[in-house]
Amino acid sequence: MKNKKTWIAVTLAILIFTNTVTFIIANKVSLFLPNGKVEISRKMYNDVMDFNKLFTAKDIIENLYIGKEDKQAMEEGALKGMTDSLKDPYTVYMNKTEWGNLNSQTQGNYSGIGVTMDTTGTYVKVDNVTRNSPAEKAGVLKGDLIKKVNGKDVTADNAASLI
Repeated sequence: MKNKKTWIAVTLAILIFTNTVTFIIANKVSLFLPNGKVEISRKMYNDVMDFNKLFTAKDIIENLYIGKEDKQAMEEGALKGMTDSLKDPYTVYMNKTEWGNLNSQTQGNYSGIGVTMDTTGTYVKVDNVTRNSPAEKAGVLKGDLIKKVNGKDVTADNAASLI
């Protein structure tokens, strides 16, 4: 009688252990398989549903666009579009290059030719010339337009790095 109880207890323990291990492995492995089970939070699901048109457009481009799409450029365009839609001049998306340019202009470290620039128009306009700077010595005046630097067209995005 004692052997039978021991045999039943051991069999149940093995059965529970193997079922538990199988359950855990099946749930972990399915994440790595195509069409596997993936669990996300309610907030993440709602965020995806809020931007469903964006994901649909991305899928259509990936499936039907004949050329080679640049996913990073598509992502940056979407981010710029989202921030631009707010119509707030202080809310902008900047890529790594633009962020670096802004930081170099606003950190208070001076380097360059000795001008402050207005980059809101079509061309970069000299806003101010620092006294005794290389720009002043070269004859740059307030109000001058900077159109090219070393043969390269100057835009608001590349002005600080070129100059």
